[in-house]
Amino acid sequence: MAKKILVVYASRGGSTMEAAGKIADELSSQENTTAEVISVKKAKDIASYDAIVLGSAIWMGRPLPEMVSFIKSYKPILSTKKVAVFGLCMTLKDQTPESLKAVGTYFEPIKALISPIDMQLFAGKVDPSRLGLFARLAIKMVKAPVGDFRNWDTIRSWVEELKKKL
Repeated sequence: MAKKILVVYASRGGSTMEAAGKIADELSSQENTTAEVISVKKAKDIASYDAIVLGSAIWMGRPLPEMVSFIKSYKPILSTKKVAVFGLCMTLKDQTPESLKAVGTYFEPIKALISPIDMQLFAGKVDPSRLGLFARLAIKMVKAPVGDFRNWDTIRSWVEELKKKL
């Protein structure tokens, strides 16, 4: 019987959605495995999946509120599944001791609700043209970097390790 994995994402400008799609593709490359991708806003029936991968953009040092709400709503089901979590954040654009220390608390709201088998943060992407006015203003105000800093090889390597756990 094939293993079914659901990749649920919360994204502001599409970067995390793109990463979720690549992660699902990599997971589906494993024999007898299918992976589906869905927005956290559309995810409803998660009980039929063997494992769930949750991905969220990190905004102001926290997972997006819609992801935290999803986890709260589905906590009873998630507690019976193998769950992995990933996030994309601009803090990891440059991996320095300071940035690695800064991201240490980013998953705290999720860890307070569930116990994932794996959690990983990756550098993200910011394209102001894909964001709303408030987000564009916030980016300017905090002088956040703009550009695509995702490292697809690093993401692929994480998924390869994740396959062994799921």
